[in-house]
Amino acid sequence: MEQVAATSFWRRLALLFGNVVTGHEHRRQLLCILLLVGMYGLNFLWQVNRWAFSCEAKYGISVLQLLLGILIWVTWCHGDPVRVNGNGVRYALGVFVSLLAVQYSLTIPVFSSAWLSAEGIGLLLKYSILVGLTEELWFRGIWFSVWRYRLVPSVCAGSIVFGFAHLAQGLNAVVFTAFIGLVYAAARYRGAGVIALGAVHGVTDWLNTVVVSGSSFRCGKSTSMVLIPVTCIMISAAILLVRPVMERVRAGH
Repeated sequence: MEQVAATSFWRRLALLFGNVVTGHEHRRQLLCILLLVGMYGLNFLWQVNRWAFSCEAKYGISVLQLLLGILIWVTWCHGDPVRVNGNGVRYALGVFVSLLAVQYSLTIPVFSSAWLSAEGIGLLLKYSILVGLTEELWFRGIWFSVWRYRLVPSVCAGSIVFGFAHLAQGLNAVVFTAFIGLVYAAARYRGAGVIALGAVHGVTDWLNTVVVSGSSFRCGKSTSMVLIPVTCIMISAAILLVRPVMERVRAGH
């Protein structure tokens, strides 16, 4: 009797999950928001109370985020997370080059040799898979899909949510990552693949954490804190507008 009750419980749970997965888009959107709040809430707790969680727990959370993201991406979005689009790769590389150009034009980096070690190479894999790919999968893959690639909720609101996912690093980090996320979101909106953006995201984080050990502002902190968001908005606008304008010009000829 207990076995029958347990089987019935799991069947009802599976049915509920199936209804959510295949149900109305508003339920998917709500579930996506709840999952992001839950997972990045755990990240927040770990970062502000590191004494309460071991490093193994942190890696466990990251692996869970990645695996759950892949599962939902394949189930909800019917997406192939290893698919690579040539045009999308160009957009991703454009994001990589433009953001690094902005960063190093406004700051003076101090380079480290730590990346030459085996640990440095291992950190490259960590940042590429557990940070870059995971965050792009959730914020530029699943998020875009559940909002059906609509410009305002996908690009604008998604970038704000991405910024708040970094709340544990401080309010300045929320603002900066939101604007940086806007550039990634614009590239995704124009066709950049999740894998390509994940690789660029991971390598960028690795460069800024391992290869560059510190930096100082070239033109003052307050000026740079204004210039970085403004430049990110300009890059995002260029990504979103240049292609449609060029297509209209060609159509006019």
